[in-house]
Formats: sequence, structure tokens, C-alpha cells
Amino acid sequence: MNLNEALKRIGQNIIADARSILKKQGHIATSSLYNTMAAKVEGEQLTFKLEPYGRYVDQGRKKGKYAPPQAIKDWCKIKGIDQSLAFVINRKIFEKGIKPSLFFTTAYEENIKNIDKYLDMYMDDMIDELLE
Repeated sequence: MNLNEALKRIGQNIIADARSILKKQGHIATSSLYNTMAAKVEGEQLTFKLEPYGRYVDQGRKKGKYAPPQAIKDWCKIKGIDQSLAFVINRKIFEKGIKPSLFFTTAYEENIKNIDKYLDMYMDDMIDELLE
């Protein structure tokens, strides 16, 4: 296993776990966040792609800030909620905020605990190549 493969495997595990958590929590309105999550390895760097609103699903939203009105209207439409309630929903977000789901944070933190295992596999393969 080379470093690129180790990073890919870590990224795939994080995305799989994040999707699983997202689904268990019921945060799938359009499946857009679920379907577009991806891990990418460039050189020795692992990066993740999420929909822009994924940050708010993961980290929540502090009270005192409104969500984009069109996003709330779109969400209402998808959920079958009368769009005239979008303002009320957004006012509630302003007053109370949105509780964090930590779907991505949890998946990331759990998988980073295993990073040593993958790096050990990488190092073992590298040492084996050097000794051949």
C-alpha cells in the first residue's frame, strides 16, 4: 500500500461513515449532500467536498443569524411544508439557531483514530520494498 492508497482508504471510510450518520439522523431531504460528498487525494493531501450548506448541517447555526430565505423555501417545498411558513421557520432559526448534527465531524474524528493503522501499513510496504 502506498501513501496515496492509504489516504484514499481513510477518505472513503470517512465519507461512508458520514453518509451513514447523515442517514441515521434523517438529514436527507434531497439527497444532494449525501450523494455529492467526496474525498479527494492530491499528492499527499486529503481533501473533502461537501455541499456549501453541509457546514450548517454539521456545525449547526448560531442564534442571531437567519438562513438564506430561498434555501428555507426550497427546503419547505421538498419537505411538503407550505412555503408561507418559511419566514416563521427562519425566524425560529434566528431565535434558537440550529443544533449541530456533527455527522461529518464525528466520522472524521472516529476515522482519524485509525490513521496509525493505515500509515503503519504504508510504512511496512515501503520498508519491504527497500529490503527487496
